[in-house]
Amino acid sequence: MSALSETINQDYTVALKGREAGRVATLRLLRSALQNAQIAKREELADEDVLKVLASEVKKRQEAILSYRQGQREDLAAQEEAELAIIKSYLPPELPEEAISKIIEKVIAENNFTAKDFGQAMKLAVAELKGQADGKRVAEAVKKKLEARK
Repeated sequence: MSALSETINQDYTVALKGREAGRVATLRLLRSALQNAQIAKREELADEDVLKVLASEVKKRQEAILSYRQGQREDLAAQEEAELAIIKSYLPPELPEEAISKIIEKVIAENNFTAKDFGQAMKLAVAELKGQADGKRVAEAVKKKLEARK
């Protein structure tokens, strides 16, 4: 079992004993998502796999918050935000814009990418950042850097 999965399981036990209903519910959902990913992969999850599952859960919560706000359901949006905060606590902190920009500049310069090479630049930039930045932020930065190279 990965160290991150172990931490989530330990936190679940602590929350259960402490009768923290919201935290227990969120961690139970996370444990279920991790178990489903493990079944799909048919082997133990590495920390990198756990981070992918957590990122997916974060994205689901962000989309739900947006939907609930559009439907004027602030009560449900607040619940999703609470879950989002718990899930994000297990993810590494996101890099600031300047750091992302420097990494993307390096990737583009090393490979001499042009605007036509957006897909390849994205692939290498995402691999270099490894979950330290949201894909949407990376895509915007890559697009901006490639357009500036014209």
